[in-house]
Amino acid sequence: EDKEQDKALIEATEKANGLVYYPIVLEIDERSRKGFTEASEIEVPLIQGLAKSAKGVGFINAVADIDGKIRRVPLTIDCKGKKYYHLTSLVAKDYLHKEFVKVPLGDDGMAIINYPGKWNSTFKRYSFSDVLKSYVQTVDGEKSRISLADFYNKVCFVGQTEVGGHDLKPNPLEPSYPMVGVHASLFNSIIQNK
Repeated sequence: EDKEQDKALIEATEKANGLVYYPIVLEIDERSRKGFTEASEIEVPLIQGLAKSAKGVGFINAVADIDGKIRRVPLTIDCKGKKYYHLTSLVAKDYLHKEFVKVPLGDDGMAIINYPGKWNSTFKRYSFSDVLKSYVQTVDGEKSRISLADFYNKVCFVGQTEVGGHDLKPNPLEPSYPMVGVHASLFNSIIQNK
């Protein structure tokens, strides 16, 4: 829904000089042809104007296997004749300064995620509220909770990780794994060529 803060978010994204990517969610067609994923519509679009100010926009869909675990993601989805790319593959391509990245695909045309480890022991994580508070403290000349220098020259994934949240799904390593970790793991898989 449109909100008063939308304009400020769009302006902040523009000021980030091409460093921000945003996700959309596509409604995947269950009858997609083998090796080619199709979607009937954009299920969760971006607010007006945000896509133009972002470095890139891609989908964040992942596909659960028959046992409910997330092991793979489509890297491209056709939606009404337009080709969309997975957000993580766009970020990895730009990070590697390549026009294209090669990713091995399964028979179903999807990339298999190579999880580097369990959530709590693999990725450095910060509470979003701590990041915001630390920024305000830094601007005010106070000692911040966390060092914002930890974010320089880093790729940061922002997402929900709360216990019992709707964004937790099982993967081969854990029964509840944040979807933001799926994207960080896919990114790691691509840039490490694993």
